[in-house]
Order: sequence, then structure tokens, then C-alpha cells
Amino acid sequence: MPITPRLSHKLHQALGEEAGAEFMAWMHHVDARVADVVTRGDLAEMRESMRADLAELRQEVQVGFAKMHEEMARLETRFERRFGGGSCRRDRDARGRAALAREHCHDKAPAVAEAFSRDGGI
Repeated sequence: MPITPRLSHKLHQALGEEAGAEFMAWMHHVDARVADVVTRGDLAEMRESMRADLAELRQEVQVGFAKMHEEMARLETRFERRFGGGSCRRDRDARGRAALAREHCHDKAPAVAEAFSRDGGI
């Protein structure tokens, strides 16, 4: 709230010069602090922005985990083929986990899943 010269003059008349000057200094200090306070609208806008950022981060994490699961299934299959004696059941299980990872990826991020399909994975 701006302090008008008329208000300042009235305060000096009513309170005296010294008290009026102190009161005016206090009012200027309060006015400056009010200008620094964030409004509720600003807080609501910031909260919405944070929620959107968090949702985007969650999506990225889900896609990252889907990629990791698929790669782990591929590595497990390679490992089993190389060192595991070629157990057909284990190979089939690993391929099944890779397929589940791809399905999970399709549910969470179609664009990434499409890239997996097109490029043959990671």
C-alpha cells in the first residue's frame, strides 16, 4: 500500500514528529516485505509445474527400468547359452521376461516401445 504525503502529514500531526517518523519507517518496512511475499496464485502455479515435472520423471524412470529389464533378460539369455549348458527351459524363461519387458514398455511409453521394435532393442 503506497503511503501518501497526506497520510504521512496526518500521522506526524497525530503522533508527533518522532513517533510519526518511526511509524512511517515501520510502514515502509512492512510495504517492502509484502512485495517480497509470494502470492497464493504463484504457489499454485509452482505446485502444478512441480507435479508435471514429477509425472515426466516417473515416466522416464519407468521407461528406463523397462529398458534395463529387457537388457538383463538378453544378457541372461546370452550367459545361459554361453555358460549354462543350453537349458531350453531357461532360454525360454529369459525370452519370456524380455517379452514381458517389451509389453511393459508398450504400456508405459509407446514411442520408446516402437523404437525397441524397429531397432531390435537396445
